[in-house]
Amino acid sequence: MSAGGELDLLDALYSAAADPDRWPAIITLLSDHVGAHGGMLVRNATEASASSCVVGRLCPEISALYLERYTDNPWTRAAEVVPIGEVAVLSDLYDLREGRHLPWYTDVLVASNIQEMAYLSLPGFTGPTSVGGLAFCFADTTHSAEAAHRLRDLRTHLQRAVWLSQQVDRSRMLDLRLDEMLHRSPGPVLLLSTTCRVVGMNRAAEALLREQSDLGVDRNGHLHADAPADDDALRAAARRAVNPGVDPCSGPLAVTINRPPRAPLRVLLTPLPQNHMLPALDPDAQAVALVTVVDPETVQRAKAAALSELYGLTTAEARVAVVLATGVGRVKVAEQLHVSLETVKKHTAACFRKVGVTTQAGLAYVVASVPSGLP
Repeated sequence: MSAGGELDLLDALYSAAADPDRWPAIITLLSDHVGAHGGMLVRNATEASASSCVVGRLCPEISALYLERYTDNPWTRAAEVVPIGEVAVLSDLYDLREGRHLPWYTDVLVASNIQEMAYLSLPGFTGPTSVGGLAFCFADTTHSAEAAHRLRDLRTHLQRAVWLSQQVDRSRMLDLRLDEMLHRSPGPVLLLSTTCRVVGMNRAAEALLREQSDLGVDRNGHLHADAPADDDALRAAARRAVNPGVDPCSGPLAVTINRPPRAPLRVLLTPLPQNHMLPALDPDAQAVALVTVVDPETVQRAKAAALSELYGLTTAEARVAVVLATGVGRVKVAEQLHVSLETVKKHTAACFRKVGVTTQAGLAYVVASVPSGLP
Protein backbone atom coordinates (compact mmCIF):
# COMPACT_ATOMS: atom_id res chain seq x y z
CA MET A 1 0.00 0.00 0.00
CA SER A 2 1.27 3.50 -0.82
CA ALA A 3 2.02 5.99 1.95
CA GLY A 4 -1.05 8.00 0.94
CA GLY A 5 -3.24 4.91 1.00
CA GLU A 6 -1.96 3.93 4.44
CA LEU A 7 -2.68 7.43 5.78
CA ASP A 8 -6.20 7.25 4.37
CA LEU A 9 -6.69 3.91 6.10
CA LEU A 10 -5.43 5.29 9.42
CA ASP A 11 -7.65 8.37 9.08
CA ALA A 12 -10.64 6.11 8.53
CA LEU A 13 -9.61 3.87 11.43
CA TYR A 14 -9.39 6.74 13.90
CA SER A 15 -12.67 8.16 12.64
CA ALA A 16 -14.26 5.07 14.22
CA ALA A 17 -12.63 6.07 17.49
CA ALA A 18 -14.58 9.33 17.32
CA ASP A 19 -17.77 7.71 16.05
CA PRO A 20 -18.26 4.07 17.16
CA ASP A 21 -21.18 3.68 14.75
CA ARG A 22 -18.64 3.65 11.89
CA TRP A 23 -17.10 0.31 12.91
CA PRO A 24 -19.03 -1.83 10.37
CA ALA A 25 -17.71 0.35 7.53
CA ILE A 26 -14.18 0.39 8.98
CA ILE A 27 -14.15 -3.41 9.41
CA THR A 28 -15.17 -3.70 5.75
CA LEU A 29 -12.33 -1.35 4.76
CA LEU A 30 -9.85 -3.34 6.85
CA SER A 31 -11.12 -6.57 5.29
CA ASP A 32 -10.27 -5.18 1.86
CA HIS A 33 -6.84 -4.14 3.13
CA VAL A 34 -5.94 -7.64 4.37
CA GLY A 35 -7.66 -9.44 1.47
CA ALA A 36 -10.53 -10.93 3.51
CA HIS A 37 -14.14 -11.18 2.37
CA GLY A 38 -15.39 -9.92 5.74
CA GLY A 39 -14.50 -9.35 9.34
CA MET A 40 -15.79 -8.89 12.85
CA LEU A 41 -15.00 -7.14 16.12
CA VAL A 42 -16.09 -9.87 18.51
CA ARG A 43 -16.14 -10.54 22.24
CA ASN A 44 -16.97 -14.10 23.32
CA ALA A 45 -17.87 -14.01 27.00
CA THR A 46 -18.64 -16.72 29.54
CA GLU A 47 -21.97 -14.98 30.14
CA ALA A 48 -23.76 -14.92 26.79
CA SER A 49 -25.35 -11.54 27.55
CA ALA A 50 -21.88 -9.97 27.75
CA SER A 51 -20.88 -11.19 24.26
CA SER A 52 -20.93 -8.82 21.30
CA CYS A 53 -20.16 -8.87 17.60
CA VAL A 54 -19.87 -6.02 15.08
CA VAL A 55 -19.51 -7.27 11.52
CA GLY A 56 -18.31 -5.85 8.24
CA ARG A 57 -19.57 -7.49 5.04
CA LEU A 58 -20.78 -10.56 6.93
CA CYS A 59 -24.40 -11.65 7.31
CA PRO A 60 -26.03 -9.97 10.36
CA GLU A 61 -28.47 -12.88 10.76
CA ILE A 62 -25.62 -15.41 10.98
CA SER A 63 -23.83 -13.09 13.39
CA ALA A 64 -26.93 -13.03 15.61
CA LEU A 65 -27.15 -16.84 15.46
CA TYR A 66 -23.47 -17.04 16.39
CA LEU A 67 -24.02 -14.87 19.48
CA GLU A 68 -27.07 -16.89 20.45
CA ARG A 69 -25.58 -20.38 20.13
CA TYR A 70 -21.94 -20.63 19.14
CA THR A 71 -19.67 -18.25 21.07
CA ASP A 72 -18.17 -21.31 22.77
CA ASN A 73 -16.57 -23.11 19.81
CA PRO A 74 -13.23 -24.75 18.95
CA TRP A 75 -11.74 -21.61 17.40
CA THR A 76 -12.79 -19.49 20.40
CA ARG A 77 -11.15 -21.96 22.78
CA ALA A 78 -8.04 -22.09 20.59
CA ALA A 79 -7.83 -18.27 20.54
CA GLU A 80 -7.53 -18.21 24.35
CA VAL A 81 -3.82 -18.95 24.04
CA VAL A 82 -3.15 -15.90 21.83
CA PRO A 83 -1.55 -13.15 23.97
CA ILE A 84 -3.22 -9.75 23.95
CA GLY A 85 -1.83 -7.65 21.13
CA GLU A 86 -0.65 -10.67 19.14
CA VAL A 87 -1.88 -11.95 15.77
CA ALA A 88 -2.61 -15.59 14.95
CA VAL A 89 -3.95 -17.66 12.07
CA LEU A 90 -6.63 -19.81 13.69
CA SER A 91 -6.07 -22.87 11.49
CA ASP A 92 -2.59 -23.05 13.03
CA LEU A 93 -4.28 -23.50 16.42
CA TYR A 94 -7.16 -25.80 15.47
CA ASP A 95 -7.61 -27.96 12.38
CA LEU A 96 -11.11 -27.37 11.01
CA ARG A 97 -11.26 -30.93 9.67
CA GLU A 98 -11.76 -32.04 13.26
CA GLY A 99 -14.86 -29.89 13.65
CA ARG A 100 -16.79 -30.57 10.46
CA HIS A 101 -19.35 -32.65 12.35
CA LEU A 102 -20.27 -29.72 14.63
CA PRO A 103 -23.40 -27.56 14.06
CA TRP A 104 -21.15 -24.49 14.49
CA TYR A 105 -19.17 -25.51 11.43
CA THR A 106 -22.28 -25.87 9.26
CA ASP A 107 -24.40 -23.03 10.62
CA VAL A 108 -21.67 -20.40 10.82
CA LEU A 109 -18.55 -21.28 8.84
CA VAL A 110 -20.09 -23.03 5.83
CA ALA A 111 -23.00 -20.56 5.75
CA SER A 112 -20.51 -17.66 5.68
CA ASN A 113 -17.96 -19.34 3.37
CA ILE A 114 -15.26 -19.25 6.08
CA GLN A 115 -12.36 -21.69 6.13
CA GLU A 116 -9.74 -19.50 7.77
CA MET A 117 -9.40 -16.51 10.10
CA ALA A 118 -6.61 -14.07 10.87
CA TYR A 119 -7.12 -12.89 14.44
CA LEU A 120 -5.82 -10.02 16.59
CA SER A 121 -6.41 -10.41 20.35
CA LEU A 122 -7.46 -7.11 21.93
CA PRO A 123 -7.43 -5.78 25.51
CA GLY A 124 -10.94 -5.28 26.82
CA PHE A 125 -12.12 -8.16 24.64
CA THR A 126 -9.79 -10.84 26.01
CA GLY A 127 -9.64 -11.37 29.76
CA PRO A 128 -10.48 -13.78 32.59
CA THR A 129 -14.08 -14.28 31.42
CA SER A 130 -13.87 -13.57 27.69
CA VAL A 131 -11.81 -13.90 24.54
CA GLY A 132 -12.02 -11.71 21.49
CA GLY A 133 -10.67 -9.08 19.16
CA LEU A 134 -10.61 -8.42 15.43
CA ALA A 135 -11.06 -11.44 13.16
CA PHE A 136 -10.93 -11.48 9.36
CA CYS A 137 -12.48 -14.27 7.31
CA PHE A 138 -11.18 -16.16 4.27
CA ALA A 139 -12.69 -18.78 1.99
CA ASP A 140 -9.34 -20.63 1.85
CA THR A 141 -5.92 -20.62 3.50
CA THR A 142 -4.03 -19.07 0.57
CA HIS A 143 -3.84 -15.47 1.82
CA SER A 144 -4.04 -15.86 5.59
CA ALA A 145 -0.29 -15.54 6.22
CA GLU A 146 -0.09 -12.27 4.27
CA ALA A 147 -3.21 -11.02 6.07
CA ALA A 148 -1.64 -11.81 9.44
CA HIS A 149 1.48 -9.88 8.41
CA ARG A 150 -0.62 -6.82 7.48
CA LEU A 151 -2.51 -7.05 10.76
CA ARG A 152 0.77 -7.06 12.69
CA ASP A 153 1.81 -3.86 10.91
CA LEU A 154 -1.46 -2.21 11.99
CA ARG A 155 -1.96 -3.72 15.43
CA THR A 156 -0.73 -0.72 17.43
CA HIS A 157 -3.15 1.57 15.62
CA LEU A 158 -5.95 -0.99 15.83
CA GLN A 159 -5.54 -1.37 19.59
CA ARG A 160 -5.50 2.39 20.11
CA ALA A 161 -8.50 3.01 17.87
CA VAL A 162 -10.60 0.31 19.54
CA TRP A 163 -9.66 1.54 23.02
CA LEU A 164 -10.47 5.15 22.13
CA SER A 165 -13.74 4.04 20.58
CA GLN A 166 -14.69 2.23 23.79
CA GLN A 167 -14.03 5.40 25.82
CA VAL A 168 -16.10 7.53 23.44
CA ASP A 169 -18.90 4.98 23.46
CA ARG A 170 -18.83 4.85 27.26
CA SER A 171 -19.10 8.64 27.45
CA ARG A 172 -21.91 8.61 24.90
CA MET A 173 -23.81 5.95 26.86
CA LEU A 174 -23.41 7.99 30.05
CA ASP A 175 -24.92 10.98 28.25
CA LEU A 176 -27.80 8.85 27.00
CA ARG A 177 -28.41 7.47 30.50
CA LEU A 178 -28.32 10.99 31.97
CA ASP A 179 -30.88 12.08 29.40
CA GLU A 180 -33.04 9.05 30.22
CA MET A 181 -32.73 9.74 33.95
CA LEU A 182 -33.82 13.34 33.41
CA HIS A 183 -36.93 12.27 31.53
CA ARG A 184 -37.76 9.60 34.10
CA SER A 185 -37.54 12.13 36.93
CA PRO A 186 -41.09 12.94 38.08
CA GLY A 187 -40.13 16.54 38.93
CA PRO A 188 -39.12 19.40 36.60
CA VAL A 189 -35.38 19.36 35.75
CA LEU A 190 -33.44 21.67 33.41
CA LEU A 191 -29.78 21.90 32.31
CA LEU A 192 -27.80 25.14 31.92
CA SER A 193 -24.72 25.87 29.79
CA THR A 194 -21.76 28.07 30.75
CA THR A 195 -23.68 31.09 29.41
CA CYS A 196 -26.73 30.21 31.57
CA ARG A 197 -28.70 29.12 28.52
CA VAL A 198 -31.17 26.26 28.94
CA VAL A 199 -29.71 23.37 26.91
CA GLY A 200 -32.08 20.62 28.03
CA MET A 201 -35.15 19.87 30.09
CA ASN A 202 -37.39 16.92 30.86
CA ARG A 203 -41.07 16.54 30.09
CA ALA A 204 -42.09 17.64 33.59
CA ALA A 205 -40.20 20.92 33.12
CA GLU A 206 -41.78 21.46 29.71
CA ALA A 207 -45.22 20.99 31.25
CA LEU A 208 -44.49 23.35 34.16
CA LEU A 209 -43.22 26.14 31.90
CA ARG A 210 -46.18 25.68 29.58
CA GLU A 211 -48.80 25.81 32.34
CA GLN A 212 -47.74 29.02 34.14
CA SER A 213 -45.96 32.32 33.44
CA ASP A 214 -44.18 32.97 36.75
CA LEU A 215 -41.12 31.01 35.59
CA GLY A 216 -40.10 30.62 31.96
CA VAL A 217 -37.34 30.80 29.34
CA ASP A 218 -36.75 34.14 27.61
CA ARG A 219 -35.99 34.62 23.91
CA ASN A 220 -32.25 34.31 24.61
CA GLY A 221 -32.74 30.89 26.19
CA HIS A 222 -32.20 32.02 29.80
CA LEU A 223 -34.37 31.13 32.77
CA HIS A 224 -36.60 34.07 33.61
CA ALA A 225 -38.86 34.89 36.56
CA ASP A 226 -41.84 37.18 36.07
CA ALA A 227 -41.27 39.21 39.26
CA PRO A 228 -38.22 41.53 38.83
CA ALA A 229 -36.76 40.81 42.29
CA ASP A 230 -37.10 37.05 41.78
CA ASP A 231 -35.61 37.37 38.29
CA ASP A 232 -32.53 39.16 39.65
CA ALA A 233 -32.04 36.49 42.31
CA LEU A 234 -32.51 33.68 39.77
CA ARG A 235 -30.00 35.13 37.29
CA ALA A 236 -27.42 35.71 40.05
CA ALA A 237 -27.81 32.13 41.27
CA ALA A 238 -27.52 30.80 37.71
CA ARG A 239 -24.25 32.71 37.18
CA ARG A 240 -22.83 31.22 40.38
CA ALA A 241 -24.00 27.69 39.51
CA VAL A 242 -22.46 27.65 36.01
CA ASN A 243 -19.18 29.17 37.21
CA PRO A 244 -18.62 27.99 40.80
CA GLY A 245 -14.89 28.76 40.60
CA VAL A 246 -15.58 32.49 40.55
CA ASP A 247 -17.92 32.33 43.54
CA PRO A 248 -17.55 28.92 45.24
CA CYS A 249 -20.71 27.56 46.80
CA SER A 250 -21.31 24.42 48.83
CA GLY A 251 -24.37 22.46 47.80
CA PRO A 252 -27.23 23.70 45.66
CA LEU A 253 -28.28 27.34 45.44
CA ALA A 254 -31.93 27.97 46.25
CA VAL A 255 -34.22 30.67 44.85
CA THR A 256 -37.87 31.25 45.67
CA ILE A 257 -40.20 32.27 42.84
CA ASN A 258 -43.29 33.94 44.29
CA ARG A 259 -46.63 33.61 42.53
CA PRO A 260 -49.43 34.78 44.86
CA PRO A 261 -51.96 33.53 45.74
CA ARG A 262 -50.47 30.16 44.77
CA ALA A 263 -47.67 28.47 46.70
CA PRO A 264 -44.22 29.69 45.57
CA LEU A 265 -41.89 27.65 43.40
CA ARG A 266 -38.56 26.58 44.84
CA VAL A 267 -35.66 26.49 42.36
CA LEU A 268 -32.47 24.57 43.24
CA LEU A 269 -29.35 25.12 41.09
CA THR A 270 -26.48 22.64 41.41
CA PRO A 271 -23.10 22.78 39.58
CA LEU A 272 -22.23 19.61 37.64
CA PRO A 273 -18.73 18.05 37.62
CA GLN A 274 -16.63 19.30 34.72
CA ASN A 275 -13.42 18.23 32.98
CA HIS A 276 -11.26 21.35 32.94
CA MET A 277 -8.25 19.68 31.28
CA LEU A 278 -9.56 20.28 27.75
CA PRO A 279 -11.89 22.99 26.45
CA ALA A 280 -15.33 21.84 25.32
CA LEU A 281 -15.92 21.74 21.56
CA ASP A 282 -19.12 23.75 22.00
CA PRO A 283 -19.23 25.33 25.48
CA ASP A 284 -22.65 26.83 24.87
CA ALA A 285 -24.13 23.36 24.33
CA GLN A 286 -22.48 21.62 27.28
CA ALA A 287 -24.53 21.23 30.47
CA VAL A 288 -22.66 22.58 33.50
CA ALA A 289 -25.49 23.09 36.00
CA LEU A 290 -28.62 21.19 37.02
CA VAL A 291 -31.82 23.08 37.85
CA THR A 292 -34.54 21.35 39.87
CA VAL A 293 -37.90 23.06 40.31
CA VAL A 294 -40.09 22.11 43.25
CA ASP A 295 -43.75 22.98 42.73
CA PRO A 296 -45.73 22.19 45.91
CA GLU A 297 -48.95 21.95 43.93
CA THR A 298 -47.49 19.42 41.50
CA VAL A 299 -46.03 17.41 44.38
CA GLN A 300 -49.40 17.40 46.13
CA ARG A 301 -51.20 16.25 42.98
CA ALA A 302 -48.66 13.46 42.48
CA LYS A 303 -48.96 12.42 46.13
CA ALA A 304 -52.75 12.39 45.85
CA ALA A 305 -52.61 10.23 42.71
CA ALA A 306 -50.25 7.77 44.41
CA LEU A 307 -52.49 7.57 47.50
CA SER A 308 -55.51 6.88 45.31
CA GLU A 309 -53.63 4.09 43.55
CA LEU A 310 -52.23 2.51 46.72
CA TYR A 311 -55.14 2.85 49.15
CA GLY A 312 -58.21 3.25 46.97
CA LEU A 313 -58.92 6.83 48.06
CA THR A 314 -61.19 8.94 45.91
CA THR A 315 -59.64 12.03 44.32
CA ALA A 316 -61.33 14.28 46.88
CA GLU A 317 -60.23 12.08 49.80
CA ALA A 318 -56.65 11.99 48.55
CA ARG A 319 -56.52 15.79 48.25
CA VAL A 320 -57.72 16.12 51.85
CA ALA A 321 -55.13 13.56 53.02
CA VAL A 322 -52.26 15.41 51.36
CA VAL A 323 -53.20 18.77 52.89
CA LEU A 324 -53.84 17.22 56.32
CA ALA A 325 -50.35 15.70 56.15
CA THR A 326 -48.84 19.20 56.15
CA GLY A 327 -50.03 19.59 59.75
CA VAL A 328 -52.79 22.16 59.30
CA GLY A 329 -56.17 21.77 60.99
CA ARG A 330 -59.42 20.77 59.32
CA VAL A 331 -60.64 24.37 59.09
CA LYS A 332 -57.54 25.36 57.10
CA VAL A 333 -57.98 22.29 54.89
CA ALA A 334 -61.53 23.38 54.12
CA GLU A 335 -60.36 26.91 53.28
CA GLN A 336 -57.51 25.73 51.08
CA LEU A 337 -59.62 23.24 49.14
CA HIS A 338 -62.70 25.50 49.03
CA VAL A 339 -65.00 22.88 50.55
CA SER A 340 -67.13 22.78 53.70
CA LEU A 341 -65.80 21.69 57.08
CA GLU A 342 -68.32 18.82 57.11
CA THR A 343 -66.94 17.57 53.79
CA VAL A 344 -63.41 17.64 55.21
CA LYS A 345 -64.50 15.69 58.30
CA LYS A 346 -66.23 13.06 56.15
CA HIS A 347 -63.20 12.65 53.87
CA THR A 348 -60.83 12.55 56.87
CA ALA A 349 -62.76 9.66 58.40
CA ALA A 350 -62.66 7.81 55.08
CA CYS A 351 -58.91 8.41 54.80
CA PHE A 352 -58.24 7.06 58.29
CA ARG A 353 -60.31 3.94 57.57
CA LYS A 354 -58.79 3.15 54.17
CA VAL A 355 -55.19 3.93 55.10
CA GLY A 356 -55.43 2.16 58.46
CA VAL A 357 -54.49 4.98 60.83
CA THR A 358 -56.32 6.73 63.66
CA THR A 359 -54.52 10.08 63.93
CA GLN A 360 -53.47 12.97 61.71
CA ALA A 361 -49.84 12.27 62.63
CA GLY A 362 -50.23 8.68 61.46
CA LEU A 363 -51.72 9.87 58.18
CA ALA A 364 -48.86 12.36 57.75
CA TYR A 365 -46.32 9.55 58.18
CA VAL A 366 -48.01 7.46 55.48
CA VAL A 367 -48.26 10.39 53.07
CA ALA A 368 -44.60 11.27 53.61
CA SER A 369 -43.57 7.70 52.77
CA VAL A 370 -45.43 7.72 49.45
CA PRO A 371 -43.32 8.78 46.44
CA SER A 372 -44.36 12.07 44.90
CA GLY A 373 -44.29 10.70 41.38
CA LEU A 374 -43.64 7.63 39.25
CA PRO A 375 -40.95 7.43 36.57
